[in-house]
Amino acid sequence: MKYGYFDLERILNVITLFPREDRWYIGIEYDGVEAVEGLILARYFMFVQVYSHRTRRVYDKIMGRLLVELLEKEYERSKLPASPQEFVNWDDYKVLVQARTHNSQWADMFLNRKHLSCVYETELPPTKEEREYQRKADSIIKEELEREFDPNLVIVDLFRKAPVKFLLADEKTPTINIVSRDDPTVTSSLKDKAPVVRNLEEPIYAFRVYADNSVAKNVYDHIKMRKEVIIAKLRSQNEKGGDD
Repeated sequence: MKYGYFDLERILNVITLFPREDRWYIGIEYDGVEAVEGLILARYFMFVQVYSHRTRRVYDKIMGRLLVELLEKEYERSKLPASPQEFVNWDDYKVLVQARTHNSQWADMFLNRKHLSCVYETELPPTKEEREYQRKADSIIKEELEREFDPNLVIVDLFRKAPVKFLLADEKTPTINIVSRDDPTVTSSLKDKAPVVRNLEEPIYAFRVYADNSVAKNVYDHIKMRKEVIIAKLRSQNEKGGDD
């Protein structure tokens, strides 16, 4: 796919060190901001076009359920192997071999590319307020579907991930420091120096529901009916709160 390209050589050339409190940290030279922006944009497009693609995402879910079964079969528990070497042994080859000798719905789907059909996918509205209503409704509907439908017939996928984080968990320390051209002891957050990618912090969001043909219509009808009701209720609650 023609996504994910960036100037690696340029990025390697602009990586530098800067001193702070008797320690050295990795930063980016001021002239390298555009190269880093290119990397972040490449990552963004990979998330949108590849990592969060509907077919790839459903196989993540299928693989997860298959691995639970394989681990239970191997260790009589659905937990990861305890020792590092045992963990490493579960490579692609071992999973494929185990799947081929495992009689289950998920093994069949994984090996023969017979995934459940995507019967619903959220299309996010343009305003921030409406998007918030949508996301809250999706979370509620996800719980309802997982409670009311057979998990072997319905897979609900709620994907939310930011393509870039400009600050660490403390919400103060920049993840990427840009070193001043004039003074190597002075740094800035990439967010302050990179206008092209400044707005990419908002998570990429997708809500999809996959279902077997036997329940697809019931699942779709449930989502459409409940979404309208839930969003109307959230809107009403918000308006009452505003009046108060």
